[in-house]
Amino acid sequence: MLLGSVAVGCHSSTSHSVLEAPVPLAWFQDVTEKVGLHFIHNAGPIGDYFMPYIMGSGAALFDFNNDDRLDIYLLHNGGPKGARNRLYQQMPDGTFRDVSEGSGLDLAGYHMGVAVGDVNNDG
Repeated sequence: MLLGSVAVGCHSSTSHSVLEAPVPLAWFQDVTEKVGLHFIHNAGPIGDYFMPYIMGSGAALFDFNNDDRLDIYLLHNGGPKGARNRLYQQMPDGTFRDVSEGSGLDLAGYHMGVAVGDVNNDG
């Protein structure tokens, strides 16, 4: 009697399907083209990987013009003949404009880090 109840209790008229896990939402989205950040890191010549080339570069988020929007400074590490660093100003609509030329920050070299600070306390 118990065996019959167990068999009846396990019977189902619907077919079983394999349960699929839901696909999680992406945490990040690549919007570099949409917002105007045109930057491809130059790590130096390909082939020989000397110490400066494998150390990486740097980036800084700071408000260089006191407009209450974070601007972006991105470094290259390609050496003196490599690409120049880029400074991007954030515009009111959330896009970025390359303002590197003439900023004094458009340098080429072995750039492995960046730090920013308000040295004259003007905000």
